[in-house]
Amino acid sequence: MPRFRFLPGLILGLLIGMVVGAVLPTLILPPPPQEPSVTSLKVEELSRQLEASRRERDALNRQVDEFRVLANQMTAAFTDLERRFRALEEEMRLREAREHAHLQQVPPQAASEPEAGAAESSADTASPTETPGQAQEPETP
Repeated sequence: MPRFRFLPGLILGLLIGMVVGAVLPTLILPPPPQEPSVTSLKVEELSRQLEASRRERDALNRQVDEFRVLANQMTAAFTDLERRFRALEEEMRLREAREHAHLQQVPPQAASEPEAGAAESSADTASPTETPGQAQEPETP
């Protein structure tokens, strides 16, 4: 009767092959899909996060628009103030030029008159918008 010397090697090979055949697919293949409820919960959570991000983005866009409007209003207000200040400076410069020219036209005798004459001359130098009680004293050079 022939001896089967290869029989123990055959059995050992089959056992190792079955173990490797069971382990290898679990390592190579992706995991099976999870339960539908877990997947749907993740999808719902991601959808909520996306919606919250959209709301936040819209709120920030509104704030940026409001800031732009406010910045434009402030720019217009500062431009108006600058125009008004320049007009006031020009008015003061013209007023000072008129007062300086008026002082040069006043004869030196009027400056040496008694106080009664000085009060009259200060009333003469008052601008049309000033009342007699608000007359300013002319500047001395």
